[in-house]
Amino acid sequence: MVIIIAVVFTKRLRNPRNFVAVSLSLSNIALGILVSVQILVKRPQTSSGCLLAHSTLLIFAYFHVNCILMMTLERYTAVIHPFFYRKWVTKKMFAVVILTSVIICVIFGAYPVIKLSIIESRGSAGSSHLMSCNLGEVSPVIYAVFMTCVGLLALALITGMNVRLLLVARVHIEKMTSILKATGRKDSVEVASMTKQKTKTTLIISFMVVYYTISWTPVHIVLLLSYLNVTSNQLSLLIVFTIAFSSLVISSIIYGIVYKEYRTAFLGLFCKRSDSSQAGVEINVLSRY
Repeated sequence: MVIIIAVVFTKRLRNPRNFVAVSLSLSNIALGILVSVQILVKRPQTSSGCLLAHSTLLIFAYFHVNCILMMTLERYTAVIHPFFYRKWVTKKMFAVVILTSVIICVIFGAYPVIKLSIIESRGSAGSSHLMSCNLGEVSPVIYAVFMTCVGLLALALITGMNVRLLLVARVHIEKMTSILKATGRKDSVEVASMTKQKTKTTLIISFMVVYYTISWTPVHIVLLLSYLNVTSNQLSLLIVFTIAFSSLVISSIIYGIVYKEYRTAFLGLFCKRSDSSQAGVEINVLSRY
């Protein structure tokens, strides 16, 4: 909500990269509501209803990972290829990318339900009386393998780009610190600030890389096993999906509170501060911390 409110009411934040942040926030809110409803309300008893509930969760889960990938790619392009970023990255392009991402996630997430509808419409024997809500009963194994590979590839790309951004950030801070020290201000406030910023940036990016890799990899593995009819006990499933969905909360905290641009804009709305001195968008790997 911090991100949504900050972007809606702060004109300077209405840029391409924040459109993805708003999309991520909306998907997290929707996914949190759906998970809460499934936990608090009685689960669907029919195979169609159960598969529909699972497919809806998959759609938002895929979109969540996709948004993280788009945000990482946006930062990577802005930092590593700034001239290309300034020339080609526009609001229109990001709107098309987000819309395309939504369509792809809906198609892949809703595939089990679509497949079940096709099976039932053809009147296959026993297809309308599935004994369990097992995605593998209506979807081929190739679908599971494909989605698992895509998910793991997305995690690998997120990890690789964040590691590169981390290295660039550390080099940038070390250069700035060296320049400040060369001026003879070894104990200056600027040096202390740059050192603090280096530590903060390292911790945030490293945590994101490690946590997302740890939290989402088991989910893809469990999903693949479910398609292969290898069932897991309820406790292990609960632990795996709790860790994965906890990344929604973590990402919301990181993007909504830790990042300076959203935090400052959000607090400025309530403190009635003028943001005229903060106009403009700085293309820098450190501009968000």
